[in-house]
Parts: sequence; C-alpha cells; structure tokens
Amino acid sequence: MAAAYATARLETKPPSNNPPPSVMSVREVPSSPLPDLPYCYWNAACKRLVKHVRDRPMRVLIADDHEVIRGGVRLILSHDLDIELFEAANGEEAITKTLELSPDLVILDLSMPVMGGYAVAQELRRLAPRIPILFFSIHKGTQLVKDVKAVGAKGFLHKSEASATLLQAVYVLVLHKGTFFSDSDETRPS
Repeated sequence: MAAAYATARLETKPPSNNPPPSVMSVREVPSSPLPDLPYCYWNAACKRLVKHVRDRPMRVLIADDHEVIRGGVRLILSHDLDIELFEAANGEEAITKTLELSPDLVILDLSMPVMGGYAVAQELRRLAPRIPILFFSIHKGTQLVKDVKAVGAKGFLHKSEASATLLQAVYVLVLHKGTFFSDSDETRPS
C-alpha cells in the first residue's frame, strides 16, 4: 500500500489530506547527492519503483568472512525487493561465484581468508572487468581509498556507514555506472 501511495505521489499532485509521516513528496525532499534521482530511490516506501528501471533484479554478491556482516548487508539490501543477493565467505569463493553468477556488483571485504580483498579485486579486474567492485571495510583513510582505486574498485564504503549509505552506493554503482567513495566525498554517477 505504501509503495502504491508513493507511486501516486510521484505521478500526481499530493492529496489535500496529510500524507503518512513515512512518505515524503518529491518536493519536500532534502537535497540529494545525486540530484537527477528522485529521493524515492533511498526511501523504503518507494522501493518498488526501482523495478521499472531494470528488466531484471540486480544481482549482488556479498564477499565477507564474517557471517554476521553478510547478514547485516543482506538485511540492509533486502529493503529493495529488486535485488538478488548471493554470499561468499572467502576470496577464492568470491571469484568462483562471480564467474558463475555474473553479478551486477561485488561487495568485497578487504581482509578475508584464503585470498584477500586486493588480490580478489585484481583477479576480478582480469577475469570480469565489467563487474564493479565496492570495497566494504572497517578500516578508513585517504590512502586506503587510493589503494582500492588502484586495484580497480568503483567504490569504497566504511562498515559503520552501511545503514545510511549502502543502498545508495549500490544504486550509484549499478544503475548509474558511477563511483562511490565515502571517505573522499567522491560520489558521482557517470
């Protein structure tokens, strides 16, 4: 019901009665880092609208050695009904599943057993260069952002920022073929 209401709000004038507090009209939205996208891309009440942008669900591979982190990412991304999620527990499994599933995005931890994040990214750049990589780490710093860019990643997100910006980063990387680097204030669609 909320998604249908949000769709109507985007297509017609708002009704004269007050909308539910969880739904904002496009006119009331604070400025977005991506002004060409309506706020509904990040609003849980409008999550079904993203289905109209693509002909199939987004496929995202989450590669992290901690099950609780993979579960948290899965929970955050499950707010969008149009994302299929897959998991890998180590670097070698991440490469295998990427080649097998051909996801639209790989979310990659820096520190994993068997094969670390940098080595995985380098291998994926060689084997599947069109699939964007979003590094997801507890570590921060300008040098780290430079390092992930050097191995060909299209994005970096600190794990503490996941609940606020992970879904946004996925949309920027997949739907707009842009880049998303949270530590360097560099977020732009292509």
